[in-house]
Amino acid sequence: MALKTSTGRRGRPHLGDREVVKVGLYPSEVATVDGLRGPVDRSTFLAEILAEHVGRGDLLNPRHQLTLLNVDAGSAAQDAPSGDADDHVLYATARVHPEVRGEIERRRGRLPQATYNAQVVRARLGLTQPAMTVRRDQEGMLRLAM
Repeated sequence: MALKTSTGRRGRPHLGDREVVKVGLYPSEVATVDGLRGPVDRSTFLAEILAEHVGRGDLLNPRHQLTLLNVDAGSAAQDAPSGDADDHVLYATARVHPEVRGEIERRRGRLPQATYNAQVVRARLGLTQPAMTVRRDQEGMLRLAM
């Protein structure tokens, strides 16, 4: 009797359990990420940046490692559309290995998770953090915006 070498299922191999984390990026940053990630899903691209940050390169998908090697945010930022103003945060999700999430939780201190993750992504891609500005809302109240 021959051993069965395949499960008969198509698609990619199971990479193990994953947990969802949020990354709070401004619209222009999301456009830059989308310009850099190529055919890789946004969630996968962000998850691999976070795994790389916490020193878990062993969890990176080998097919995507080349995508992360030569990221040039400067040229992607110039090509990104400038339709949305950076006056609000968009929350992207990334599905990371539980050990990556645990390390993120340990490192982030008192920062909200989405803020810490956004700082990691900005640092890895060479993006500058938007300046803090004061804006007035519809009632004329002053609000801090990033």
